[in-house]
Amino acid sequence: MMKYLSLGMLASLLWLGCYDTGIKAKLPGRYTRYIQGDYGLAWDTLTIVHLRDHRYHVKRSTGSRSRLDGKLLAKKLEHRNWQTELDLATGVLSGEAFAPWLRWVRDSSKVYLGGLAFQKNN
Repeated sequence: MMKYLSLGMLASLLWLGCYDTGIKAKLPGRYTRYIQGDYGLAWDTLTIVHLRDHRYHVKRSTGSRSRLDGKLLAKKLEHRNWQTELDLATGVLSGEAFAPWLRWVRDSSKVYLGGLAFQKNN
């Protein structure tokens, strides 16, 4: 009986190890959104870097150019950095107080920040 229990635990650990490796290979990268309209254009980039275990560093870079009388005005750029932890059960990346929550969809190459969808580039 103890032999079967040990084999079951070993199989579970191996499965989790492979599962973790898949996440570490798929989640990190650069995710982008681009919007263009009558009043200007905007781009939004999330860069996700694996730190250790289920911890990740996220950098959000946001840029925009307003349009006035048909001409684009100067660029406006903003950057924000935070660290987060991945919940394997839900695919939610959360962490520091006041940091945005991200939702990662494993079967696609998308990350969601609120209702905004970011597509993976690399």
